[in-house]
Amino acid sequence: MHATEELRELADLGIPIVSSTHARGVLPDSHPRSLGAFHNSAAVETLLASADLALVVGSRLRSNETKTYSIQFPEELIQVDAAPAAQQRNYAVRHFICAEARETLAALVQDLAGHSFTSAAYDEEIRQARTDAVAQLTEQLGPYAEICFALREALPKDGILVRDITMSGSTWGSRLFPVEAPLRNIHSLAGAIGLGLAHAIGSAKANPDKKVVALVGDGGLMLGIGEIATMVQEQSNLVLLVMNDGGYGVMRGIQNKYFDDRQYFNQLHTPSYKDLGTSMGCQSYLATSVAEFKDVIQQAIAYIGPSVVEVDMNSIGPLNFAGPRRRSCINKGPARHRKTSLRTAANILLWTITMA
Repeated sequence: MHATEELRELADLGIPIVSSTHARGVLPDSHPRSLGAFHNSAAVETLLASADLALVVGSRLRSNETKTYSIQFPEELIQVDAAPAAQQRNYAVRHFICAEARETLAALVQDLAGHSFTSAAYDEEIRQARTDAVAQLTEQLGPYAEICFALREALPKDGILVRDITMSGSTWGSRLFPVEAPLRNIHSLAGAIGLGLAHAIGSAKANPDKKVVALVGDGGLMLGIGEIATMVQEQSNLVLLVMNDGGYGVMRGIQNKYFDDRQYFNQLHTPSYKDLGTSMGCQSYLATSVAEFKDVIQQAIAYIGPSVVEVDMNSIGPLNFAGPRRRSCINKGPARHRKTSLRTAANILLWTITMA
């Protein structure tokens, strides 16, 4: 997160940057060589596999970032990590450098001073890969892509989105939602649901001059429902955005895709979160359509203090998501090691993640 300037300088040399969902904004999404967190997109996968060299900085290359270790990296794979135990953990790498990310990237920028690897053809490949990734996810999400962009339009540029582990957070919240700076798209490093509201309260406390939105699902919120009282007691300047589908939606998707639609134990009794918010002393809203959401999210973000926005997903329509890819086979990296030369210095792809 502290190497943003160094990453920008490398991107300006002609190198595309992919981030993890944890490192969103380390290079602004508006930069023409930012591939965001679309590492699971087929178009970005193709670009990655065709690169002459990939530099992985601070990443453990976990299953979430590599489609259960199925993403193909070029044979010239270099890993930089401050922790020596990260070496060769999930992928075989050609070279491992045990060092701090910022120091390493600063040295690389210095060594490349005076060089330019820009290529109009490669820039077009980068642009097309990102365009295809955005289009594919937008089509998959349907009306929820509109909700994503409506939230982005309503939230101030320096606002903070805090995501629980939820379907909306794992799809549009983590990838499609545009981010221009680090530490403005935050979520737990763990895989457990239910931490989103507590993290958002902490984020609001640490950033009293910024608007915070907590993106949670109804299942996760029920694990820490009492934190609404904390949000009110602390008068947190945050919007609790509850995506309510009446159950564990990701489990429905997994059971539908991988278990012949045999549905078990994924329905939940949920309250009216609008009424619950009102009873707790929050300004509260309900959206049963995209049009209503566009209106109420503007109101909620303009309100100074704690508010609740409940989105009735059953009225809007299904969100198509089946969780992470099933683990059928694991790619531990290239089996063969052969000496290669770069076709062009522009064909380097830098993958950045700041946490495990």
